[in-house]
Order: sequence, then structure tokens, then C-alpha cells
Amino acid sequence: MVSGSGIFLGQTAGPVDPVTGLASPGIGPVDLRTTNTYTGIYALDTFDVTKAFSITGGGRFNVAQISLQDQLGTSLNGNETFNRFNPIIGATYKITPELTAYAGYSEANRAPTPLELGCADPVHPCIIAAFLVSDPPLKQVVSHHV
Repeated sequence: MVSGSGIFLGQTAGPVDPVTGLASPGIGPVDLRTTNTYTGIYALDTFDVTKAFSITGGGRFNVAQISLQDQLGTSLNGNETFNRFNPIIGATYKITPELTAYAGYSEANRAPTPLELGCADPVHPCIIAAFLVSDPPLKQVVSHHV
């Protein structure tokens, strides 16, 4: 069996913030357990308005639950839940039996990853050697498609 020397190369606490008077987390060992649970329900239907014109509508409701459990007690614990309904609407018009035109709009979302949630403070950005520090929560990313 080989054991380590107990020496940690790096800064264990960062510099003191002049505004808050608190030291930044700095570089240190991190042991974080994360659990991601994603749930969604989806519905879509097309309605024929005439023989040549149809409307499609629907959407998806997403729930993302992200749990961070700090195994060392360095304030990385967190539970975030992101909810979003993403709509979709479209219209199809049959110009000729062989030619159809479609136009639509839809939205999609992505919840932040555990790494992004643990590395979101612009005052104390993460560095490669210690990319998990206690930071404020982020919002989910939403895209719009036309």
C-alpha cells in the first residue's frame, strides 16, 4: 500500500475580496457527488384546416433537477430545479400535389450542468486546477427556432 505525503501543492484559500472581506475558495481538493434527473412530457398534433392547409401545434414540458452533494463540507451543496414549457407551431400548405411549403417556430432549453452551476461566479472564475467552487445559481439556456 502506498500513501500520499499529505502535501497539497496549491493555494488552499484565495485572496480576500475587498468588497465583501471574504477569501475566495482558492485551490483545494474537491469531492462532489451530483445527481441529474430529467423528466419531460411531449404532445404534438396536426389539424387539417382544408385539404391543402394544415396547422401543427404542440410542446414539451421539461423538468431538470440537479443536486450537488459536497462530500468534504466546503459549501458546494445545492439543489436546483429548472422548469420550462417549449412550444412548437407550424403550418403546411400544399401548393401542388408534388410541392409543399412549411413554416414553423419552436423553442428548446438546456439546464446548466453541475460544473456550470459550481463555476458561475464572475468575480471568482474557475481555473483548471480547481473548477468547482461555491457560486451563484445560473439560469437555463433557451433557444428559439424559426
